[in-house]
Amino acid sequence: MLMRSNNCVKKARKTRVYSMLRINEDDIDFEHWRKLRAHMPKDMVAKIFKTEEDCERHLFQTIWKLGYRCPKCDYEGGIWVLKTRRMYQCPSCRHQYSARSVTSLYRKRASLLGCLKGAEWIIANMASESFGRLTIATFSTTVGLSYRPARKLRMEMFEELKKPMGGFWGSLLCNDVIDEFAYEGDRLADLIAYYGFDGAQDSPPIFEK
Repeated sequence: MLMRSNNCVKKARKTRVYSMLRINEDDIDFEHWRKLRAHMPKDMVAKIFKTEEDCERHLFQTIWKLGYRCPKCDYEGGIWVLKTRRMYQCPSCRHQYSARSVTSLYRKRASLLGCLKGAEWIIANMASESFGRLTIATFSTTVGLSYRPARKLRMEMFEELKKPMGGFWGSLLCNDVIDEFAYEGDRLADLIAYYGFDGAQDSPPIFEK
């Protein structure tokens, strides 16, 4: 009777943890999370991204890794950098924008550095099956947000990371050098398909405002 009671407690505890992420145990692809962690250098965010500027630069280079094009007038070529405001300006139409404005981070209060720390934290805990650590309180401290916006961001980030190659956040955190040897499939072709890029392999992407 005692053994049965302990099993019920364990099962209930596991159900509570999974309900926080709105998933069932059978829906978790542990191999996917382990691959993401294997492709991500250990303590990558702490070692590489010291400031918000470092993160913005990396975000810009990742978004336009296939070639730059103005998100408003489709101008291809150089770009002006407004360092004091962390903004970019098209030399043709003078449209000013940030790297965040063409992503799901547009108008979000979370810092990019905090978001990268949060994504790294989710990958590490999911890969090691440390579900007890995936609390909103810990996540809110990691990303620097209050409870409600942290809860919303965590769910959005978790859903994005479940996509092939970790989706948007995986493209920012996964090491391409390591990933090319481990990823099964054509990474560039899948990235083009995922972001909805049109044209040939060397065609620059088009982003809508």
